[in-house]
Amino acid sequence: MAELKWVDVDMADRKFTLTITKNGKPLTLPMSDYTYDIFKARETLRENDFVFPGPGKSKHLIDARFQAATVTKEVAKKFHNINDEEFDRRLREKDKTLTKGIRFTFHDIRRTFASCVSGTVADGYELKRLLNHAVGSNDVTGGYVIHNMQKLRRIVQEATDYILNLCGYEKPKQEEST
Repeated sequence: MAELKWVDVDMADRKFTLTITKNGKPLTLPMSDYTYDIFKARETLRENDFVFPGPGKSKHLIDARFQAATVTKEVAKKFHNINDEEFDRRLREKDKTLTKGIRFTFHDIRRTFASCVSGTVADGYELKRLLNHAVGSNDVTGGYVIHNMQKLRRIVQEATDYILNLCGYEKPKQEEST
C-alpha cells in the first residue's frame, strides 16, 4: 500500500491495484464505502503520484511507525477516557496500564480482516483471493473459481461494516437536499 500510485486507483469503479506484492502477482481489490471515502479525502490532499506520500527521496510512505503510534495513542485515549495531557503525563510516568491490550502491528489488521470474513461472508477461495494467497498446485477446484469483483466488494463491505460497528463508528448522516 505504501507504494500505491494514483494511476493504479480507479475511483469510478471503486477499486485499486497493488502492483508490488509479496508473491509478485498484482492484486486488484474493491473499495468498501469507507475505503472509498478515505481515498476521496486523500485525493483532495494529493501531493504527488503516490496515494500515501512521504517526505523522503522515494516520495512515498516508507515507515508507518509514526502513524501506528498515533493510532495507538488515540485508541488508548478513548479506551481510558483521557485527553492528550493526561495521556502524556501517564506516558512520562511509565504507566504500564496505559496501552495494555492496545498495541498492534499492520499484520494484525490483515489477520483481523481475514478473521471477520472467514467462514461467514467469504469461502476459502474468496479469502485467498482477497489476501492474494496462491491456491496450491494440488487444489484443482481453486482453478475453476471465478472471482467476481462485485462479489468481492460485498465481502469487503460486510467486513468493513462489521469492524466499524465493533469500533462504535457511526457513519455521518447525509444532509438532505431541499
